[in-house]
Amino acid sequence: EELGQHLNAEAKKYIADNNIQLYTINAIDKAIEIGMGKRTNTILQSAFFKLADVMPIEDAVNFMKQAAQKSYGKKGQDVVEMNWKAIDAGVDAIHKVDVPASWSNPEADPAPKALTGRPELVKQIRDVMEPIARMDGDSLPVSSFTANANGEWEQGASAYEKRGTAVNVPEWDAAKCVGCNQCAFVCSHATIRPFQLTADELAAAPAQTKSRDNKPANEYKFVMAVSPLDCMGCGECVTVCPTKAIQMVPQDSQADQQAVFDYCVANISKKPSKFADDTVIGSQFNQPLLEFSGSCAGCAETSYARLITQLFGEKM
Repeated sequence: EELGQHLNAEAKKYIADNNIQLYTINAIDKAIEIGMGKRTNTILQSAFFKLADVMPIEDAVNFMKQAAQKSYGKKGQDVVEMNWKAIDAGVDAIHKVDVPASWSNPEADPAPKALTGRPELVKQIRDVMEPIARMDGDSLPVSSFTANANGEWEQGASAYEKRGTAVNVPEWDAAKCVGCNQCAFVCSHATIRPFQLTADELAAAPAQTKSRDNKPANEYKFVMAVSPLDCMGCGECVTVCPTKAIQMVPQDSQADQQAVFDYCVANISKKPSKFADDTVIGSQFNQPLLEFSGSCAGCAETSYARLITQLFGEKM
């Protein structure tokens, strides 16, 4: 029943009409239980071998365990055995889903939300990026790309993706925060950002907006906004926070904070600051021109690239 809420009508009908055998595995919880954090690749690999039947599963497990011994032996036997447990978990934790008959005639999906923004960017997203995202890119005609024949693409498309890939995302505790902006400084994907709000701006913000006094500029309130749908869940913000004002919590629990982030990005302009732009605190009030990139969680390269845009703006 829960799975059905995450599949669109087209996927349900395809599964039902083609008599596809559907399986799920709670790889994240298994990885955490074993002690591997959110590393699920080993669990999923052994699950693949169990279902794909490309070789006897006993052989696949044996080969994988030999590879784990070779790869992680220098890190100690505890690490090796942790990977062995992950291999076994992938084989044992698979759950077969009984496909409901109703999936052959599913309810229609809600109408997609209308995109707003620059017309040329909206067209690129609608005509090119969305088909690619739903694995339908091979159906695109050459004419879809003629506007970009020189290789240039409209900027800002990543802000529309909102992939929601992180299992856990930051929760900001305003009472513990000292406004150092180090969390935003290290964020690879520009998904946690500081803002200074006037009384009127705070009053117009979503009711769930958290704020604290802004000691360097008392005429404003300080808000650290988080985009749970853009966050990749690396946890660097938690690691760097000197007062433990951030903790990682399940993404669902922070769903209401997306509206806060969107409001701040769309409506809050940069205020005069007592901190120079070339300081950690001051730089993070500047608009990042590289945001929500496709880089891996915690990627340091995008942190540097994003910071450069905040220091120098469009005149790179």
